[in-house]
Amino acid sequence: MALQVVDVWNMACDLLTEAAIEDVDEDTRIARIFSRHYENVRKKEMKARWWKFALQTDFAVASDQTAEDLVFKYHYSDPDGALRVLFEALTRDGTLDGQPINATPTQGGFWTDFAGPLDIRFIDDIEDPDEWDANFVEIMAASLALRAAQALTDKISSIKVASDARAAALQEAYRTNAIVVAGRRSTAGQSLAEARGDFRMWYRPAS
Repeated sequence: MALQVVDVWNMACDLLTEAAIEDVDEDTRIARIFSRHYENVRKKEMKARWWKFALQTDFAVASDQTAEDLVFKYHYSDPDGALRVLFEALTRDGTLDGQPINATPTQGGFWTDFAGPLDIRFIDDIEDPDEWDANFVEIMAASLALRAAQALTDKISSIKVASDARAAALQEAYRTNAIVVAGRRSTAGQSLAEARGDFRMWYRPAS
């Protein structure tokens, strides 16, 4: 059976020891809270790392060119469906270890000093949970539970359970190579804590 959004929500309910949700549109407190936060949490978690299931490459040519006396003369449009363009992966030969390209982002694209053509790596905006890596599903459920924990239970125990679950899933994602960490990208985008293997999220309980 295909994994659906309601399944992710119910995994978060399990972490919070809340009753299961029948439908994402149901008029219950927990469903309303999840509905408010789900899309923001999904996009934030997906953009945060180079998830292999969402990593795509688009071969592109410059769509516009400015006057010759400007440094950033060539404009490229963001690929369709791009949640995040990986500017740190823009290189002249298209490899991760190639010569970096200078670029400045704009709305819907970016300017660069490279005439191209160019391999644009990006994180695809994959909305269907059935297409996600299993570790990302676990992280989504835990992150959603963390976002809702204080509003639903205001219990430090629920926050810790969700935080520990997220940390374990993230550690497993790195262990199973579900996240690209090779070449120049080995620690880019990671916090100092993650670089040393600490994937916990810290929340201050409400006073």
